[in-house]
Amino acid sequence: MLRAFCILIALAVPTRAQFFGLATPADGSTVYFATPLRLKDTVQPDYGKLFRVAAGRLNLQESRPYQAAAPLPSGIAAVGLISLSNAYDLQAAGVSSDGQVLAATARRDCLDVQSLCAKRHLGFVTTITASGSSRDYADLLHLSANGKWAFGGTGTPHFSSDYGYLVNLTTGEQTTLSLSIDTFQVAASGRPVANDGTAVFSDSRAVVVLQGSQVLRIPTQNNDQPVDAVIDAGAHTVVYSVIAALEIVPGGFCICGNQSLRVAAVGGESTLLAPDGHAPSLSDDGRTVLYLSSRSGTPQAWLIHTDGSGGRQLTQHPLGITRAILSGDGSTAYAVTLGGQLLKIAAASGDAEEIIPRTPYFEPGQATAPGKLTTFTGQGLSDFAVSAAPPLPYTLDSVQVTLQGKATRILVIQPTSLTVLTPPDVTPTPDLIGAPLRLDGASPSPFSGPSAAIYIVSDSPQFLLPDGHHMLAAHEDWSALVTAGNPAHLGEIVHAYAVGLGATSPTVPYGAPAPAQEPLARLAAGYQCVYSSGAAEKQVQILYQGLAPNLAGIYQVDWRIPLDLATGDLVIVCRVPNGVSTWFGLIPVGP
Repeated sequence: MLRAFCILIALAVPTRAQFFGLATPADGSTVYFATPLRLKDTVQPDYGKLFRVAAGRLNLQESRPYQAAAPLPSGIAAVGLISLSNAYDLQAAGVSSDGQVLAATARRDCLDVQSLCAKRHLGFVTTITASGSSRDYADLLHLSANGKWAFGGTGTPHFSSDYGYLVNLTTGEQTTLSLSIDTFQVAASGRPVANDGTAVFSDSRAVVVLQGSQVLRIPTQNNDQPVDAVIDAGAHTVVYSVIAALEIVPGGFCICGNQSLRVAAVGGESTLLAPDGHAPSLSDDGRTVLYLSSRSGTPQAWLIHTDGSGGRQLTQHPLGITRAILSGDGSTAYAVTLGGQLLKIAAASGDAEEIIPRTPYFEPGQATAPGKLTTFTGQGLSDFAVSAAPPLPYTLDSVQVTLQGKATRILVIQPTSLTVLTPPDVTPTPDLIGAPLRLDGASPSPFSGPSAAIYIVSDSPQFLLPDGHHMLAAHEDWSALVTAGNPAHLGEIVHAYAVGLGATSPTVPYGAPAPAQEPLARLAAGYQCVYSSGAAEKQVQILYQGLAPNLAGIYQVDWRIPLDLATGDLVIVCRVPNGVSTWFGLIPVGP
């Protein structure tokens, strides 16, 4: 029981949400968002699309089709549509306060297979529609409340002198930024440009305010990093969050402390608004701020007036909130939960209406290997955590999973993660090409079950590292886990746990429990593990390498703590059979 419980904890990881780029007009009557998910019973593409919800009705706002890409160079073979065309992947919306001007931001990604992205990638494009006509602008732009200005960009000062710009949407005049700065960061939620064209962004050490020909700076202290600066419609008030400076701590670097929320008058100094807030969204009159904070445990949406009064928690969702926006009149908030829901919230009362129910979603770009127990992160995958005992089932809580078209056995399904045993007969994928991971099961969402491109590599061994560094391991007598407060001792045998170590002899049927008596399922090709003793590298004495008895997909490595060590964290490095790739973990050692 101790082993199984802790393994589930070690496999759990955090995620982000599936609904992006929220936008709403001043009265909060409509919400726009982007998602790669398709509506059920449709053939919509599986890249980003814009949707809107108004009067309780969900509709597709915009979806751009594939467009022909440049021909591949001579000698490069095309692999289906992936090499022949690019998609406009819509990622964010923007809308004026009166709802008459709409901005749709897309990213046109290179999807070819031969490292040609530098030549084929076109970056961001923002389409702004007003009075029935549309125009495309380069980069990621944000609208002012009156819909007369747009500001943003995606350039990097280190590589280009032109890294962002301001657009007067009435005259078409564009003003390119060319300041002496080292970073350029624009708020992802809320408005970074006011009704008179005053714009704000973050440099590495200050919030920069562009007001006509003036360049004003709101500096931070102690090398802190300002981010996500927003401004009110009248260009009087700026709100932003500050990330504490990078510090050196035992074991490496960390950003220590919470993000804080600050407020400043344009041209004035800043004051602390909330000690632990981020992702601000500001009402048009500059009086009310919606922000996210984890001070109550899980991340929730909070409200506060810019004079520091009226601070209160707006949401109390059990899983927490991952992003939120405030309408221009301050009456309505929209929030995405970590359970994959979209909520409409009355700011005065906190009453929440579910606009879109739990919606399953997988994070893209994840990886696995044949036969590896892998946790894939996502959102809205279930209403609660459900786990299975070996032999692992193909269906758990009415959910079925396929990877590369092969039915996949499931260990755990949770709201934000899915742990499966990758089929041993999946085929490693070429670079930049993913195999489809699909989930099918009952969901109240109007969107269909998720699919994500998963990279499959030939091997991927790793210790289970609950905190990202220290391996999951039990003491020799199985009495407790090895921790900093209960370290391993010199000469003790510890039982460490890992995944993805490869074939065993005898083999174990897919998803079945490993044998608990001889012949145990030992590794067909063992690993060599080493540690450092002074200037020398020495081998660790390994007593067992193989599948953990009675478990499925979990490996156990038993080894003896060397006698020639000082106390503290011992770093164990193991090499795969070819002697090139390595995997490692730390374990606390006491006297």
